[in-house]
Formats: sequence, C-alpha cells, structure tokens
Amino acid sequence: MLLRLLEQSKEPLVLCVAAHDIGEYVRHYPHGKKAIDKLDGKVIIMRLLENPDSNVRYQGLLCVQKLMVHNWDYLGKQVDISAGNNSNSTSNGLGQRPVESRA
Repeated sequence: MLLRLLEQSKEPLVLCVAAHDIGEYVRHYPHGKKAIDKLDGKVIIMRLLENPDSNVRYQGLLCVQKLMVHNWDYLGKQVDISAGNNSNSTSNGLGQRPVESRA
C-alpha cells in the first residue's frame, strides 16, 4: 500500500510520510526488508532521491539508510556466527589474523 502511494502520488507530504513509514517498517519488522525487496520497493524508494522537493529526497535517503542499516546488522550477525564457529582458528572471523600489540 505504501509503495503504491510512492508510485502514484505527486504530493510531497504523502511521499515523505510513506517513505518514513516504510523505513520504520523495515527497522521494526525483522523480515520487512525481504517484503519490500519482493515488491521492488528499493527501486521505488531510490526514485525519491531524484525528486525536486528536498524533504522528499531527505525522507527517501533516510529510508534507504534504514534498509542498509538493517542489511549491515544482518551481515554483522553472520560474521559473529562465523567467528563463533571458528573460535579455535587463528583468524578473527573476517579471514584475517589478529593484530598483535607491541608494548
């Protein structure tokens, strides 16, 4: 519904509120990013960055940021899981050797 508003509306206030609400949906609902991706929402949201209204661009950028933060949080958890599985190895979970301090 919100994505449809982003596609069809030209009113800056409607676009700002819809972008904000999508960002909050992604932030609070664990599977929200997948739901938005299924509906090609990322493309629709990215179009807001070309809008002539600065408030619409700002809300679009915040929404994209929330999509990316959710993605980075997920990737960070995957690295933590990987590091836990390799706790006996010499790597730090990122495929790198730990840095030794020289005191």
